Amino acid sequence: MSTAASPQRERGVREESKPSLRTCWLVFARRRYDEALYQVGTVTADDPAMAVIFAQRDDRRTAQPGADRDRLLSDARPTTAGLFETATDQEAIDKAVAAAAPVAAERADLAMVNTLDAALRQPMYALLSSLADNKYVLGRRYAEWCTGAPMLESAVAAAAMAQDELGHARSFYPLLRGFPNARDVVQMEEKGWQQRPTNAMACLDRSFATWSEFLAANLLVDTAFTTLLSAAVSSSYEPLRQRAAKIVQEEAGHWVHGAGWVRRAPAHLSSALAAVWDDAFTWFGQADDPVLGPLAEAGILADKPEALRRNLRARLEPLLDEAEVGEPLFTRELPWSRWDPTVRRLSPAV
Repeated sequence: MSTAASPQRERGVREESKPSLRTCWLVFARRRYDEALYQVGTVTADDPAMAVIFAQRDDRRTAQPGADRDRLLSDARPTTAGLFETATDQEAIDKAVAAAAPVAAERADLAMVNTLDAALRQPMYALLSSLADNKYVLGRRYAEWCTGAPMLESAVAAAAMAQDELGHARSFYPLLRGFPNARDVVQMEEKGWQQRPTNAMACLDRSFATWSEFLAANLLVDTAFTTLLSAAVSSSYEPLRQRAAKIVQEEAGHWVHGAGWVRRAPAHLSSALAAVWDDAFTWFGQADDPVLGPLAEAGILADKPEALRRNLRARLEPLLDEAEVGEPLFTRELPWSRWDPTVRRLSPAV
């Protein structure tokens, strides 16, 4: 394996030694899930988790402008040169390809789509797509604060939560390949997939400007996703059930972090909580939601949209009332006139 470090962008995979105080990691990528991995650069980081985060966000080129500019998965501009032209180490490539080859369990997850009733495939695809996009973008927003948090412990927490969210997204995206309506959609790891618009919550379109905005998303947005996944831990759809159980367990630490800051500095969080409140509580949809409604009726989810909203409120209410910031939030009307169930997000306020 080469020991020369390149300043280009990275997605860290394996480690190598170099004359430096930091560890250098080789970076691999591929256009499609079933294609070989190619070396695209290196990244330096002391910790493997941070290397992954740096690899996923370390592309400093400006994205092309467009109507959906704020909803792109990445700020990266597609390179004019071949994306994989920097591949040089065939031995490293061969080993990475062998390690990343789909296993029987992954192929079985894709085949499980055929066990769904035909009428449930579109709602399931919409739910998995929304979860994947939201988790991915939330992870990127967390990662942007890994070096900007007000305390060292919070910076470590931001890095850990970013790693969790990106990992959750990475577990959902491959499931989309099994659905018939995914054939014409750019899939994860295909060239250009990060340049497509996302269906993440509108409050995640832009970076968090303050630490209070980070914490509001941590407490409300993150907990909304966990509330839905908690309703899927006994799902009849096995790929969702397996992921939900693991994610809910990992999300416990995210709640502890957010709740701790609410108790520490509630006055600074009021406006930030209000800014993301509508996004979090409308994400479940209305009572007749075309995605969560059919899935709940079929037993794939344990709760319907209104019940999910009550569950989220029940989780938040004791904490926010204790901090004396709950009453104006819990009594506000949700802006259903701006809700678009096809993309599961609010349109901008007029």
